[in-house]
Amino acid sequence: MYNNENNNDDYKINEDDYKIDDSESSLESNPNQADENIYPDYNYQNGENTYNSRETRNTSLAKILIIALAPVFFVAIFIIAFVVAKQLYLFETYNTQVEYTYNSKIKSNISTLESSIEKALEKNNLTSEELIEKYNQLETYYDEVETYARIEYANTCYYVDNANARRYKKYRAILDDMDEWFSTIKAEIYYSGYSADFFADYSDYEIDLVVNHPDTSESIAKQDEANELATEYSEIDEPTLAEGYEYLAKFVTLNNEFAELKGYDNYMEYAYYELYN
Repeated sequence: MYNNENNNDDYKINEDDYKIDDSESSLESNPNQADENIYPDYNYQNGENTYNSRETRNTSLAKILIIALAPVFFVAIFIIAFVVAKQLYLFETYNTQVEYTYNSKIKSNISTLESSIEKALEKNNLTSEELIEKYNQLETYYDEVETYARIEYANTCYYVDNANARRYKKYRAILDDMDEWFSTIKAEIYYSGYSADFFADYSDYEIDLVVNHPDTSESIAKQDEANELATEYSEIDEPTLAEGYEYLAKFVTLNNEFAELKGYDNYMEYAYYELYN
């Protein structure tokens, strides 16, 4: 006969074999471990859930770059604005004729001073200091008229305006007359009682130019003719080789004639002594 008691003992379950050890359970000791494996971007410290995502870090980096590059951006904008403003200013400047105030009495003042010096050489009615002062005033007027002439020449070249050209020729005529007068009067002063004081600061070379190589109306006219020829050639857009030779031959001839009027053998000798000293 089958013994139920013995059979029950054989199939008795040992509960200790299936008892859960709470001390060894990783989930019980660290309940956040599973979450850390699934969400590695979470930072679990002291049981607190502090979110520190990659998106937040990227945003912070972008802000830092913007802050760092902002000064460079503004400097670049400033430089571009400055360059544009400068170009606009230059455009406006070059499209506006240079203005100046012409001294309408300058020609009469020049004539008065010249006459006063000429009279002093005849009657010796001025001291050396007074004569030198008047001569210096004439040089100041010369510089002023020369400035007018340069302005009108520039305006004429840019605008091709007949009014500018007429004013330029008027000023150039005044300067040519003064060049001749200066050259002539210096030679007269050299042989007068004012010589020692007037030429006190002149070198022997400069005195030689005054006495032996003065400017005359003929030499000044020849020089003006050569300058006009050079200007005429420069206005030819694409000169041929033949035209170049033709203008060069004329220019050399005029310069040599000018040098001869100044007391030199040729223009090369004149340039050596007067231009290159």
